[in-house]
Amino acid sequence: MKILKRFSLVLLIFLLLFSMLFSCQKGGVPTATEEGGTDAPETPSKEAFPVVLSDASGVYYTVVRPAEGNSVIKDLSDDLVQFASQNGGANNLNLRWKTDNNEVESTELLVGYTNRPESREVLESIGYDDFAIVSKNDKIVVAAHTENRLCEAVSYLKEHLLKVEKDENGKNALLYLGDYTFVSERKDFLFDAENRLSDYSIIYPASSAVLKTEAEAMRDQIRNAFGTELSVKADSEAEGKQEIILGRTNRGLSQKHFASSTGAYSFSSLITVEDKQILIGGATDAVTVSAARDFTKQYLGGGCSYTFNLDAKTYLLNTGYSFAESTDLAEGAEMRIMSFNVLCELWDAKAVDVESRMKIVTATLLTYSPEVVGLQEISDKCYQSLNPLFEGTYAFVDTKTERGLTNFSPLAYNIEKVTLLEHGVKTLASGNNAKLRVISWGYFERKSDGERFFVANTHWDLTAMPESRTKQAIEMGDFMVAMKEKYNCPVISTGDYNTQSHQEQFQTYLDHSKLADAGLTAKVINRNFKSTHKLFEDPVPAPDTLAIDHIFYSSDIEALYYNMLIDKTVIDASDHFPVYADIRFKK
Repeated sequence: MKILKRFSLVLLIFLLLFSMLFSCQKGGVPTATEEGGTDAPETPSKEAFPVVLSDASGVYYTVVRPAEGNSVIKDLSDDLVQFASQNGGANNLNLRWKTDNNEVESTELLVGYTNRPESREVLESIGYDDFAIVSKNDKIVVAAHTENRLCEAVSYLKEHLLKVEKDENGKNALLYLGDYTFVSERKDFLFDAENRLSDYSIIYPASSAVLKTEAEAMRDQIRNAFGTELSVKADSEAEGKQEIILGRTNRGLSQKHFASSTGAYSFSSLITVEDKQILIGGATDAVTVSAARDFTKQYLGGGCSYTFNLDAKTYLLNTGYSFAESTDLAEGAEMRIMSFNVLCELWDAKAVDVESRMKIVTATLLTYSPEVVGLQEISDKCYQSLNPLFEGTYAFVDTKTERGLTNFSPLAYNIEKVTLLEHGVKTLASGNNAKLRVISWGYFERKSDGERFFVANTHWDLTAMPESRTKQAIEMGDFMVAMKEKYNCPVISTGDYNTQSHQEQFQTYLDHSKLADAGLTAKVINRNFKSTHKLFEDPVPAPDTLAIDHIFYSSDIEALYYNMLIDKTVIDASDHFPVYADIRFKK
């Protein structure tokens, strides 16, 4: 009898254990593995899951996303908010949402790298190529280090772990069924326990103040985003094994890629990882600044994690911008002058991506390398984009008018080729916009031989305002004569004159200024017709419609070559084409 009782007790315990095991598996998470990885979730207990997120009595969980999160995280969190109504439930089952800069609630569904400690704990517990959906402290954490993996995590959550079903009262409820962690087999990343980000230094060329500033900015970005402080060093210091190298330094990796550049103004750049060294940039400071900011934008900001990483064999080449026409000076020419209306974003809704367009403007200048360029429609946003790209090669003459307004019609000059001696801005007496309708001028000296010359730039009133443009033609023409008498040197004027050569204002300007138009009189005229087009659209050649953008010059200058740069690259920069003239001074 005792043996029978003992056997019955053992049998009962066995049945209870089997029942618990079965119930855990039934209430647990999917066990399917993904190619290239294995799953290793802890099997949840029957008591823990399912979790009711919302039901007929109310909504209990709030979706929380990072306040600084990007559009991807926003879209993912929106999907979760709307999940119930899109999967058989009513709108009243949809979850609430907020950003993580709001007050903490007891029950939250955290998406991405929120500021909640649970998000950080989960992110720090998984590999760089993993993702996790984990419940912690009444929070449900959805976390991954990369956008792609976070998208997979949210998809998995929606497909396998969220469900709308009826409760015991026959009313729908939104349920969370259990946790899941995906563990990738991929481990070929640059940073790991043996190669830590904190061991790296950021290296810049000792001769470049511009890149020192950029290196410090990158250091600050890394510290602010990831809490890791990197040292910033000039390449004059001893080389280390773990370095982030900016631009053309004395390091072997720089020399390998940039020693034989395609030219002093090449606009190609790369990001590469070799032997634990990271190289970012190109052969010039301007190119490196652009590449460094692209790197920062892609890897250091707006991601999905508190940490960043790179493939151990990263090689990203930005071939920059190509131009179909030769960049060589005309035979016998000594210098190049350019005029370029870059299209203010305020005038055209399609022009809002100022940063991308100004990169093309910079590439055009670096490639064709004018000594002086007259620019038009340079807004505050254009200045913000151009200034860091210009540093080291070009500089603006005056960014403000004499009235303290933003100068939309400035000059810029190549600081490697010419020296600015004197400068100023004069607001035209007649004009509909005091920011645009000015004369910006500079008195320059060429570094190669000490020759001095004067350049003025302008942007006249619209074609529908002929009387005002006639007044501007007279005022600017007289100004040019006065400046030639004052400085006793060759003079040049550039700009968007909103005037074609057959119009009265054009001839009025020639009469008063005593100048000639390079587009009509240069020894070789490659192209001179309609200089405007719709942004991003190929122009229809209109040889019978001449340009409104001009380069004028005095009689002591010889214009050897004139060109309107109609190119597939510059089509995406502006609704105007740049024009330039290759000139020499008569001896």
